[in-house]
Amino acid sequence: DVPTTQRKLQGGVRYIVNFAPELREMISEAYHLELQDHALPDLAKIIALQEDKFIRYVNDLRKMINRYHSVMDSLSDAQSIMLEQHITAVEEEMQFGCKRLNWTSLGINGFIKRGSQSVSKFESVVNQIQMNEKEIESKLQVIGMASLLKFSVPDNDLPGVKDFFERIERDQTKTVNLLSRMYADIGPLITKTEHLLLGTSSGNAKCMAGYYKYWERKVLDSLTKMVLRNLQSFNVVLMGSTALFQIDAILPAPKIVTQPQSKEIYLLMKKCLKDCIESTK
Repeated sequence: DVPTTQRKLQGGVRYIVNFAPELREMISEAYHLELQDHALPDLAKIIALQEDKFIRYVNDLRKMINRYHSVMDSLSDAQSIMLEQHITAVEEEMQFGCKRLNWTSLGINGFIKRGSQSVSKFESVVNQIQMNEKEIESKLQVIGMASLLKFSVPDNDLPGVKDFFERIERDQTKTVNLLSRMYADIGPLITKTEHLLLGTSSGNAKCMAGYYKYWERKVLDSLTKMVLRNLQSFNVVLMGSTALFQIDAILPAPKIVTQPQSKEIYLLMKKCLKDCIESTK
């Protein structure tokens, strides 16, 4: 076996199996020369007889480092920072394979076994974190697409102004209660990740500061998206040609008086939109 080598990249340590293709050809040639009774050095004979073992070493090492790289490549910057201790533990295990070894070095099988176990443990931790994140993302997706200004245009009689906005308010209250429960579930999921990594549930782990900030920004982005989308959609409907509610018009000379008056309609609309925005608090 030839040891793995490493080089630093921006994304962290990368490993390669330092086993040139020419070596495999040389081992195969030595094996066939031995079968033809050609005189070979003792070391060449020993190596030729162990061709299958060396090839197995190479394949197992490649599988191990490919799994490690795959996990590392899946991490965000925030994840890499909070997983620093776990990454260091895996890399320390890998260090044995970064030493110069000869053809008869012992412990290679043990290194592959320990390294694979270390990578598997790391994979398991990352998979659980990513499962938690998928659940958070799912909740944020629902929040971002929620409708806080829901209403339906009746086929028959249009509702009065007050009735129209009261219906919106009732539906909005139900929706906000549902979204609040979803939002309340996000904190425990992040705390679950903290417990997985550190065995604590403080919500203020220093190594996870960037992770907390990342999800705070994601929550804010989802709430902002929700509010803007609702306001824009409501504005399009209000400016459209479809009637949403009805008002009474009184015709005393010399002018027309609406009931409720335009100022009251404005205040009802303003309150409705204000409630939509403040529901995110």
